[in-house]
Amino acid sequence: MNRNTYSKHNHTSKEHKQGFAQRSKRSRLFTSLKAILGKNNRTTVSGDRRCSSRTTRDRDSVMKKVLTILYDELDYKLTDANNLGEKHVNAIITYWKDKGLKPKTLQCHISTLRTFCGWIGKPGIIHETADYFDSPDEIRVTRAAVKDRSWTSAGVNPVAKIKEIAELDSVIAIQMLLELHFGLRREEAMKLKPHYADQGQFLFTEWGTKGGLPRHIPIVNEAQRMVLDLAKNCTEKVSSSLIPSRYSYKRWNNRYSYIMKRAGITMAANGITSHGLRHEYAHFTYESISGLVAPIRQSHEKHYPYDRNLDTYARKMVSRNMGHRREEITSAYVGKKIPPKLISDGLFSQEN
Repeated sequence: MNRNTYSKHNHTSKEHKQGFAQRSKRSRLFTSLKAILGKNNRTTVSGDRRCSSRTTRDRDSVMKKVLTILYDELDYKLTDANNLGEKHVNAIITYWKDKGLKPKTLQCHISTLRTFCGWIGKPGIIHETADYFDSPDEIRVTRAAVKDRSWTSAGVNPVAKIKEIAELDSVIAIQMLLELHFGLRREEAMKLKPHYADQGQFLFTEWGTKGGLPRHIPIVNEAQRMVLDLAKNCTEKVSSSLIPSRYSYKRWNNRYSYIMKRAGITMAANGITSHGLRHEYAHFTYESISGLVAPIRQSHEKHYPYDRNLDTYARKMVSRNMGHRREEITSAYVGKKIPPKLISDGLFSQEN
């Protein structure tokens, strides 16, 4: 081997070693992240109960992206996720701001980062969300619905459409009826064990709920009773959920998505999703309890009777039945509360 060949070979060998060292550092970084997530990621921030599978997945995804961006794009060559510091937190939040993330996404990402900092014993390295922004408007999230997302508002008859679904898959049709008549989330409807859920005047659920929180949903009409009985009749055993035994949850969820697309239940096809059935339930429950039309279905130019106490009580019941811990989330379904100014002007007074 001549000198030039040896020199070239030696140079290549050094590059390989350096590349291996970098890969090794990166590998150690993500191994440490995996260990931290494995220890902490299945419980809520308070640590007193199990969190939902969706929260677990979201935290996992966000933190992997955080470390990838820090290591690959911002050139912070961390080798252990426990070494995350304030400069790294500031850098990633600045990165997100520069990318123009939406306020809700920013808040969720920062919340996940704050949770992670607590896990590694460094809660002080991340400040209040507002401290990272010049104006409150940059992170203001409006939860109140500005558009009616129910199927009815899109000109689709829910019962008629679900009958069409039954021709494609009768079990999925029953799950959709549970979403419509009990306000269940998609995963909750799939994982419901209807024989155990039937508690006479209430439907009980804790399977697939957010954070595993149980709730009792009142059975107030014959349609609900009929739907629950249909669900019980289509299970394989008393202890069965509504996911057929030959399917895993993941495969059944994929089939559900396939059926939705085939039936045109997508925003692109008809401006609706199956989640719109929860909006139908929210509107029905609000209107049944309060005797008022849901605000999202009304214009402020129209006059209709308004009772603040009834409105507040109805919102609480909708929130409870749908598995939300905060009443204000209800506004995302039925619309925002009527502004006090309009009430004082008599626009929504009982006399009108």
